[in-house]
Amino acid sequence: MSRIFCALIFAGLFLPNSINAQGNTSAPAKNDSAFIEIAAFGATDNTHLPFWLHTNQWGTVPKSGNGGAVRAGWAGTYKLSDKKNGLRFIGGIEAVENFTKDAKFLLPEAYAGLRLGNFELFAGRRKQQLGLADSTIGTGSYTVSGNAMPHFRVQIGFFKYTDVPFTNGWLQFLASYSDGVMDRNRPVVTDLRLHQKQLYLRLGNPNGLLRLYGGFNHIAQWGGKSPYFFDPKNPTSKQMPRGFKTYWEMITGTRAPLSSADMHDATNRIGNHLGTIDVGLELRTYGADILMYRQNIYEDGSLISLINIADGLNGIRIRKNNLYGSAIEIHEAVIEFLYTKSQGGAEFVIDDPQRRGRDNYFNNYQVRDGWSYQMRTIGTPFITPGEDTKHLGSDYIYGDAFSNNNRVWATHLGLKGAIANKIKWTTKLSYSRNFGAYQIEEYWPEKGLGQFSGLIGLSQYTNWIGGMTVGLNLAADYGDLYPASYGAMFSLRKHLNF
Repeated sequence: MSRIFCALIFAGLFLPNSINAQGNTSAPAKNDSAFIEIAAFGATDNTHLPFWLHTNQWGTVPKSGNGGAVRAGWAGTYKLSDKKNGLRFIGGIEAVENFTKDAKFLLPEAYAGLRLGNFELFAGRRKQQLGLADSTIGTGSYTVSGNAMPHFRVQIGFFKYTDVPFTNGWLQFLASYSDGVMDRNRPVVTDLRLHQKQLYLRLGNPNGLLRLYGGFNHIAQWGGKSPYFFDPKNPTSKQMPRGFKTYWEMITGTRAPLSSADMHDATNRIGNHLGTIDVGLELRTYGADILMYRQNIYEDGSLISLINIADGLNGIRIRKNNLYGSAIEIHEAVIEFLYTKSQGGAEFVIDDPQRRGRDNYFNNYQVRDGWSYQMRTIGTPFITPGEDTKHLGSDYIYGDAFSNNNRVWATHLGLKGAIANKIKWTTKLSYSRNFGAYQIEEYWPEKGLGQFSGLIGLSQYTNWIGGMTVGLNLAADYGDLYPASYGAMFSLRKHLNF
């Protein structure tokens, strides 16, 4: 394993030169860089690293154990045409080796593709969030938060907001469409496929005070082998539907005919569907940019009937435009409130739109592994895997479903700034109440389980060895959901620019 890791570091460091050696005479890209990082982490409770030390780290930091890590990565863009915004090659790779009792070698990024203007085509693993929300000091988008490793996909789309023709920049759009595969060694469902798409619009004067946002994202897990699938034509088969017809029914969200699917697919949809419909408003003033956003959750027809309209992620982000180098300065603040308790109510009546509740977020009857990747929640980390709460006892277990805790509310404050314009600092403070799931609500306390999780991070760029960032994160968990734990992570990152 160490030889593989060294080889990846070598590839990450010298790939730019090897590409040029193959005859690419265009000028190097602006964003061609690499890094090597070493880190050490630990906690007072060896079975539980504090929430914000391992959460939203793309699945690269273990949830438990004291130890260390070595990370290396490279990302770059290379001109294939001398035209402005002409054809470019894009690529990136990141490798992580953790040194704990359950040490794992991870490859959270490994992708390559082409870019023309704002349009991209790539294949591989790539870190991307989904939805209209803060991605830095917030809790992460509801559907894809950055909490789990990316999956392998082929994706096309426009990676940043792009002018709609003939609108002079007043109307812009961002869109992507991808298909891929998930981890093969899932506990229940194997060979699962994943479809994902998004479309967002931005309306407003490019240089004006106000801009409006709106759009949606749609995700579907489908096509795997599930012990809970029943094919009326082949009762012994556990293969969920595949093929072009099934693919069309899946991407459009239509129901399959009862004659060609089991009862679940015919009364719901092919596979496990989820997503959000987002709206936002941005005010750009001289002093600060203010973004307000709302993500409305859907997993079945509850949102159409508005019976789960109470559920969603609400946030406001304030970014200062003028920095003065004060002794202690706040550059950015995020306040968020997440609510998932409603789920359309406690009843599920298939033929009554006003009582079709129990949405059971991130769980699914067929895809019992749920909305997870390598047993980490892909979406908001406040909907927790049952694996993380086994210490609470058998009464809290929800069979082989992925999450036993998808009815929650959480408040969050994130801050980012600098000390004497040199030391960067961040703070994440979250408090949640956790009410389990409707299907096991009788085992959870009616008032829920309270949980506080906090983090303070410090980092400073130095000129050591040609450029290095020193980082220190201190975190704590205190409450009823997780064991009380206090932990730290220290890191040294060497920057390599080409």
